[in-house]
Amino acid sequence: METRTFKKTLRISTLTLLTCLGSIWGLFLLFGQDLLSKAYYGRSLPFLNNLINGQAQFGLDYYLLRIKTVLFLLSLALIILYLIFIILMLAILRLDLKTSLLFIFSTLISTVAMVLAAEIILNFNYAQNNWHDPNTQFDPQLGWSPIPNKRIRHNWGNISSNSLGFRSREIDPQKNQVIILGDSVAWGSGVDDNQTLSYYLEDKLQSYNCQVSNLAVSGYGIDQEYLFLKRHIGNFINLKLVVLVICAKNDLSDTGTNTSYRKRKPLYVLRDGHLMLTSTPIRKYCLRNLLSRSSLLERIANKNSALNYTLKLLAGDRDLTSEETKTVSSLLFDKIKESAESHGAKLLIVISPSEEDFPKKTAELRWFEDFFHLAQDRFAYLDYYETLKTHSQELGRIFLDVFHFTDYGNQLLAEGIFEKISSFLPFSRKAD
Repeated sequence: METRTFKKTLRISTLTLLTCLGSIWGLFLLFGQDLLSKAYYGRSLPFLNNLINGQAQFGLDYYLLRIKTVLFLLSLALIILYLIFIILMLAILRLDLKTSLLFIFSTLISTVAMVLAAEIILNFNYAQNNWHDPNTQFDPQLGWSPIPNKRIRHNWGNISSNSLGFRSREIDPQKNQVIILGDSVAWGSGVDDNQTLSYYLEDKLQSYNCQVSNLAVSGYGIDQEYLFLKRHIGNFINLKLVVLVICAKNDLSDTGTNTSYRKRKPLYVLRDGHLMLTSTPIRKYCLRNLLSRSSLLERIANKNSALNYTLKLLAGDRDLTSEETKTVSSLLFDKIKESAESHGAKLLIVISPSEEDFPKKTAELRWFEDFFHLAQDRFAYLDYYETLKTHSQELGRIFLDVFHFTDYGNQLLAEGIFEKISSFLPFSRKAD
């Protein structure tokens, strides 16, 4: 009689637990993410929009992770209550402990697996137009790429792309062309379309009948920037200049791996002293990309080195050594230069420091400075750190966060680039 009562109670309590967990996560994954996304971009109810005010400093994923952490703790509390209830039932009815615990354990494992699977599946649906951030989609050759003809109204301004995905106007074949390459620093994370580096540089070059196209993509390493340039450089008839903006703090680490921001990306390796592209084409539903959609699993893995190592091994993650990464990066600079020159354009490298480089330079910044100083006969470069040193009292006005620049910071950078290229502008002023 006690066994039958216990089994009935166990079934009811287990069903109740699964219903509660399913309701919590189901509602969040079906509606919560979209609601949070609208609030993040200022398109929800005013009181919800006001709950999020750190967009310039934190991406949408940061707030999603915070919400998921709260839900995870709530789920954990429900599971603990469930266990306490079952253990009390066992103690009161004095039933077979081994059999009951085995059932409880299998129930918990299946519950966790169900939650993780639901999160991954529903997050993949959410990620179709939000692969790395809200203006990118999956790309089998690049990992991710910008979405063409997209318009987003963000709290910090407008984000728009042309028919090729660039954060700039359609290419005008009647104008001299300048390309901006880089990651989120050059792309303009945290500022409006009319406050980006490309916007201010184009304004500076108005008298040269010049258009500046923003081909920077958030999250890219030097390898992805090169591949993106190769894909699109043929669209520019009157290309005169390519400006590669290097984020000194993380460009090396982003380039020396086939996994960036938990997602699969291409990786160049060395073979007999030459570059060889690996990890492409990328499968959209490869294990690495599936794992990237579960912030809960990432949180658990980050606290367990053995699990983290196992997941990386199973997913096929690969990292180059520091020396390999530096060699690969230097060869990629040569490739970018060759690509620009083969289309009649010059290349300018811009070294962009982080806020962490003040007052003492980081090792990453020092490496880029040393490399381009030694290679100055091959590469024209601008060290933005030297400019910012003269504005050390204004760093709060210049940096939005550790990496990205404010409207004012982008204006200063555009001025620095204009002054640098004035001596070798590959095009002349238009007639008045």
